[in-house]
Amino acid sequence: MAQLRQSVIEPPCDIVVFSYAWTHSHIAARDILQQKPGIIGVDVERDEDGELHEVVLATTSRVYRISAPSQRRGMPDTALSAILCGRHPGITLVAFDLAPISLCISDRTQIAVKGVELNSTLGDAQMAPSEIIKRHMSSTKVQSFNLDNLWAPNNISATATSLRAWISVMYVSYSSIFRFRSLMASISVGNNCKSAEQTLLAKLIREEWILRRAAPREVQSEFTSHQITKEGRLLLTNARYKTRVRASRQTRVIINYENQESTVGRATGAHGRRSEIKIKRGVRGQAISSVTVVGAPSRTNAERARDEFILDVCCGRKPGLQSYAFIRHLWFPVAEELQGEIHESVQRRSIYGLNQSQSEVVGSMVHSPRPCIIVHGPPGTGKTKTISAAVEVWAKHGRATWAVAHSNVAVKNIAESIARRGVDFRLIVSQDFYVEWHESIYTAIEQKLIRSDEFPPDTGSLARFIGDARVILSTVSMLSNPKLEQLRMYNDVMPVERLVIDEASQINVFDYMPLCAKFKKLRKICFFGDPKQLPPYGKDNARTIESIYDLSHLTRYSHFLNTQYRMPVPLGDFISDTVYGGRLMSAHQITDPSCIVFVDARRGHGGGEELQGCSQINRDEVQVIRNLVEQYHRAEKNFCVITPYDAQRAEISRDLESVGLPSDRVFNVDSFQGTPL
Repeated sequence: MAQLRQSVIEPPCDIVVFSYAWTHSHIAARDILQQKPGIIGVDVERDEDGELHEVVLATTSRVYRISAPSQRRGMPDTALSAILCGRHPGITLVAFDLAPISLCISDRTQIAVKGVELNSTLGDAQMAPSEIIKRHMSSTKVQSFNLDNLWAPNNISATATSLRAWISVMYVSYSSIFRFRSLMASISVGNNCKSAEQTLLAKLIREEWILRRAAPREVQSEFTSHQITKEGRLLLTNARYKTRVRASRQTRVIINYENQESTVGRATGAHGRRSEIKIKRGVRGQAISSVTVVGAPSRTNAERARDEFILDVCCGRKPGLQSYAFIRHLWFPVAEELQGEIHESVQRRSIYGLNQSQSEVVGSMVHSPRPCIIVHGPPGTGKTKTISAAVEVWAKHGRATWAVAHSNVAVKNIAESIARRGVDFRLIVSQDFYVEWHESIYTAIEQKLIRSDEFPPDTGSLARFIGDARVILSTVSMLSNPKLEQLRMYNDVMPVERLVIDEASQINVFDYMPLCAKFKKLRKICFFGDPKQLPPYGKDNARTIESIYDLSHLTRYSHFLNTQYRMPVPLGDFISDTVYGGRLMSAHQITDPSCIVFVDARRGHGGGEELQGCSQINRDEVQVIRNLVEQYHRAEKNFCVITPYDAQRAEISRDLESVGLPSDRVFNVDSFQGTPL
């Protein structure tokens, strides 16, 4: 037994915490039932692999931590299983984010957890726990940041999981929320998900948990200037899009001044490069030395859509996963649904401007009855060109087509390629990405843009703006923007019938699941990417994450673009032999091996790589790169610098700027991906 002091909800109090082995769980259940609680809060503590480590149950005065069984197994019919699966009369299990909690428990113990999801009604689903509690417990004072921090994905302490379960039961017991019980989501995993579906969802949630836990707790922001307004707020001009300070109720901003003083604030707004930060006190006349954002950022639209989809499946608002054709194609394959060939004369038909492998891909995209087309395209093999050729064919026949990619730059490249073919289209771009950050890259297609902050006011206005265009482009994440659904984009304006996904090797297959359920008229998905290049984000941390290229039942039907035009022949041949098993041919005017030079940058004075945060820098390499750039710049030669580490990119950029050399051609591997040479 231990005492836990809580101060996130007024008044502060002590909570008694009991710990039990799984074999003694009946003792915990007996003690809980003796209190006649009515409402029980629940949470879980996971191990480093995202597996269940402890089940955490709470009443208004006590917390019970019950260690999970050492291996997956069914649980006998005990008092604890009756509590967890809702069979005990007069007891209701409650939690914030109950769907992933219930899947975690049921995956390990085979107990079909049943309970009530607390943030699923009255518009609360997209709100932070502190906002929900303040909304329904207006007389209760809460420490908002500390309360939200309990639900931060990288807060895996026993204190956090105990308090999450306790706060859940306190919220229900001391608010009027259960008046709306009929509107709340009742989770019943066993009734609404088949066993295979539960296993899949539990795996995907484990991976998501690992990714969120591995996300940095602090992010150093780069900025160019700042000022204090008359109202005492800090206006910060961000230097980099990636590290910009974003408005969020769930993060805090630490401002350090050069005189060693510091203050804390919260970002209340952001527009373009500028962020507005409400600070407790400003130090006028003092320069800021650093700005650090602390805490977990707000969930993205795509993450929220994924969470909502899982909740809807677990509570029965949506049918089981296998009710959706494309979810079956990806995760529960039925052989006859995936088969189908086109006539060889069509498959071998050459298309003007395309090589043979590109022509074959376009033929399959346009004519094959298979619902999923997988294309493996090494660098420089014309993936964008092939996509635009197929889109042109569909557009000429009036077929609705959506072309999306992981990154904004890849979407922009597709748009420019389609524009050169004379195809009418519209490109939806995020206000955050566009305004004051990347406006210049859209100059050639500006008239085709739909900014996310300038959506037409209603469905009719949106349809009129799109006009006769039958092609829409966006990032994958933009497909989850709730405004598009409110405007009935996918139902009435431009149904997603054909979906082309570029950079598919960088996308977690989990991201496709809610989309497969959302698009009712979807007939074909065409995936383009290269599994030999960048993997899905977080693969290093959660090694079970898969891209579409890891699904063997689909890749056996895949196409390979076999000719690259970007790299000099010696480099192309080397890449072909070492990476692509000799399958990649090269067509390039440079054939001399002298096009490749290896430079030893070591200077022998204790140099080498230095750890900087989660990244690395190498100052010896920075010096060598400065010398090379100086020579190229003096000779008026075009150049770019690519480095694996973002900290090294920032160090190279700063060094070049310090001596008046251009720094806008310095990239990390991720930011350069898809950039045309």
